[in-house]
Amino acid sequence: MAAVTADVEILPAALLAVYPYSWSPARDVETPLDEFLKKYPPSMVVDDGTKPWIWVSKALRTTEPHTNDEARDTATAAAASIIDELTAKVKSIDENASIPVRKKKGVQNKKELREEAQEEAKKGILELAKEAKWTMGKWLFFPGPEQVDGLWSRIARSLVSGPLSHTPAMQAKVATEGPEASSTRVICLYLPDIIDEEPAREVLKCLVGEMGIVPTSAKPNIYTCAGLTSKHPSGLRSSVYTPQELIPKPEIEEMKKKYFADLEANGNDGPGAGVKRKVTGKPKPKAAVDSDDEDNPFDAPSSDEEEKKVEKKKSRK
Repeated sequence: MAAVTADVEILPAALLAVYPYSWSPARDVETPLDEFLKKYPPSMVVDDGTKPWIWVSKALRTTEPHTNDEARDTATAAAASIIDELTAKVKSIDENASIPVRKKKGVQNKKELREEAQEEAKKGILELAKEAKWTMGKWLFFPGPEQVDGLWSRIARSLVSGPLSHTPAMQAKVATEGPEASSTRVICLYLPDIIDEEPAREVLKCLVGEMGIVPTSAKPNIYTCAGLTSKHPSGLRSSVYTPQELIPKPEIEEMKKKYFADLEANGNDGPGAGVKRKVTGKPKPKAAVDSDDEDNPFDAPSSDEEEKKVEKKKSRK
């Protein structure tokens, strides 16, 4: 059986054809998508070191155009260096007693200096990705164990023949069950270019307006491969943006409201049927994307489950 490792982001065409826990249109004759999803629900597939992910692709060709392994490796190494330099700079700022902690007229405080350095590092890394033509990334979802099968099936079906099939989204993967039980699972929905806000926004609008789903955050592959995780000591946020940074929160809420209203008007019949909707009660508090708390300046959307899967970026051969 073909095996893959946890650090694989996009499954190449060669493996799509032979890796049993992947599906593409080329496999539809032998195994229709619905049959594949029923056969391999992520809650029931246990990773033994050879099947960390389940993939679904809307096309056989999944490689990034105009890029190559050497360009990606070079960009990854350079990005990792930027992150290391940033980590050292943030440490130096934090340890410098002469830099004020709070705002002081005419002098930058620690938080301002950290944010300035982090923004510079972010721009540098994203520029590396653009130069290498390696702008691929993913919208991230973190469902609980009881929701993962349903959410995964909806995203997979939509990607192949539903609303997402008409967007730049190209492939999706879901984490299988690890050796230890986890309170959350991760689903990645890939785009050829996550750095460009327009295609990312197009996919987001489809997810919210046509499926009633709001992802957690968007993360470029270069971030993942360079080892940038949530709560990284550099303080650099591990996502390029959250949904609310591309679409105002009130607009997102209005899109969701309309989606569920239309669903109810149609008798809960359609691609969103069976989706649980919270009608009453206050929303659960979520961690802020950017914190003004001086004691906790490194708040970021969590991607811990993904980071557990990707213990270390392995060099591409």
